[in-house]
Amino acid sequence: MKKIINSCPTPLHFLIKCLYLGSTAFGGVAMIPTLRTEFVKKYSCVSDNSFLRGITLTEFLPGSIISNLIGFIAYRAFGFWFGILSSLAIVFPSILMMMFFAFLYSHGNTAIINLIFKGLKPFVVAFFFIAFLQFFKKYINSGKQIILLLITFIVFLNNFEIIYVFMFSFFFGAFLFKIDMPPRRSSVIEKFSYKEIVYALLILATLCFAVFFFFPKFIDFCISLSKISLLAFGGAQSALPLYHKTFVVDNNLLTQNAYLDAVLISQITPGPVLCLSGYLGYVYGGILGAMLAFLFTFLPPIILLILVNPFYDKLSKKIWFYRGMIGVITSLTSLLLSLGVQFFPQTIIDPFTFSVMIVSALSLYYKKPVIWTVVIISISSYVYYGFLTQFLK
Repeated sequence: MKKIINSCPTPLHFLIKCLYLGSTAFGGVAMIPTLRTEFVKKYSCVSDNSFLRGITLTEFLPGSIISNLIGFIAYRAFGFWFGILSSLAIVFPSILMMMFFAFLYSHGNTAIINLIFKGLKPFVVAFFFIAFLQFFKKYINSGKQIILLLITFIVFLNNFEIIYVFMFSFFFGAFLFKIDMPPRRSSVIEKFSYKEIVYALLILATLCFAVFFFFPKFIDFCISLSKISLLAFGGAQSALPLYHKTFVVDNNLLTQNAYLDAVLISQITPGPVLCLSGYLGYVYGGILGAMLAFLFTFLPPIILLILVNPFYDKLSKKIWFYRGMIGVITSLTSLLLSLGVQFFPQTIIDPFTFSVMIVSALSLYYKKPVIWTVVIISISSYVYYGFLTQFLK
């Protein structure tokens, strides 16, 4: 696909801007207004209508909404290769930060870290509950969705295989939901390029063969990360239960507490929750493991988005497909609730942690800057557990 907007910055300038935003713009999907200001209003890389279309497309495809949206904009402006590079550039700074925090966590003063994280863990519980509430308010609009929500909630509490629950939810929604499609804006259907299929297959095949022949011990780990990123519908928050099931319950890469700590660290970085893979990769195999985790997490979703993009208008007109996707998102909503319920008794252990959960929930609900919430809770936890508990005794 050729460059279509003349007023867009050069590809190099665009990549540098992505790296800058990925280093400084905290808040995950809260970054969307910033992207609109930069790449629609300031530089006109895409039209406002195309930008809105990109948001809709990324919301109903797996992976990080921000990474995929940047890839969509760059693809529209510069073509396939810069769509891939820009999608990776926006999250690369956070991957580096996750590696740094993983190094500190594994080699630092664990006594101090434990004092801080003891009070921070309720933030994760609040995150799951608020994410559930946001998904519920946005997507749950019918009695049949409530029924599906309750069924899948009970199923998840009993540790059923997630992929089968997703499949059941898709068909439940596709055939039983009676949800009308939202009004559509007119858009131009893009011409499909077979060369892009070849490019995509070459990228994925080269990456897989390189890992298989040169780093065989990583292949199962990398494929697991790709599966998770390709199941992370409705925003990257939905990946957290998948990470937990794969690397805590099934593979024992992290303990329950270490996983909660890793999720907390992921909230300190500007990037999406899927940057947690950088932490997991470092724990599994150092710097090499983190870099492979980065590629296998973020490459498949953006390649899928680029390949699906020309067919999106046609497919999205199918009412059964739309209802099926709503079914999947309904089950993801219950998954977030089930994980919050499971983590609650392990983290809410005294009045202080309960207070932290309430404050965190209010901060997340009213969209206050996450970084300042985490910093304030960290200081409070260190002071409370490091000094006040000793004084009160």
